[in-house]
Amino acid sequence: MNRRKAQLLSIALAIGVLALTLAACGASPASSDQKASGSYATGSLMQVHENGQLDGVEDYSNKLCLSCHPRSAIVEANADYGGREGFNPHSSHNAAGDCISCHSVEGESVLTCNECHDAPLPDGWVSAERGSGPLHKLFS
Repeated sequence: MNRRKAQLLSIALAIGVLALTLAACGASPASSDQKASGSYATGSLMQVHENGQLDGVEDYSNKLCLSCHPRSAIVEANADYGGREGFNPHSSHNAAGDCISCHSVEGESVLTCNECHDAPLPDGWVSAERGSGPLHKLFS
């Protein structure tokens, strides 16, 4: 009986060591020190993605973003944004722009909808200046 207990204990220990080893290999979220130090702006792509996930990326194209975040899921998640029925910043009445038109890589992300609208801001975001968009420039 003691030999059986020793075998089970050895197996449990091996599984525990394996689990800790695998956990150390995975990407981890940005540290609270990094976020607190202001290394990346709250809401920026670098702040909300896991450490290392965007390493080496030079082209932040829609193709890159949509390879992990399907457009249908983004649109669904933002339906009736901010409690406003029918308002969805990812289902714009304007042509779909580049993701980085709003989502900053390292700096402050800008809610460009607020060039015309008055939508609530996500944490860490700033509002676009009223009347600053390309449509407004056509009529000024």
